[in-house]
Amino acid sequence: MKIPSANDAYQYNYIFKYEIQLTKGAKTLILPSNGKIKIFAVTLAKPQSDEVKPLQPLYDDFENKEPFVLTKQ
Repeated sequence: MKIPSANDAYQYNYIFKYEIQLTKGAKTLILPSNGKIKIFAVTLAKPQSDEVKPLQPLYDDFENKEPFVLTKQ
């Protein structure tokens, strides 16, 4: 694994939510080893986890914004 030598600004990422059903009594979750995948968070929840929603939108929403106007110099 390459260790970064500086902070990289504006690296875009996509966040996905997956539900993984565990067998009763499971004590370990083993994920595949893949350097291109970063695990942001893991949360244990009872069924009906569809009620979990992000606090902020996970995308830019320009629906009710005024158009951006470029000015001439």
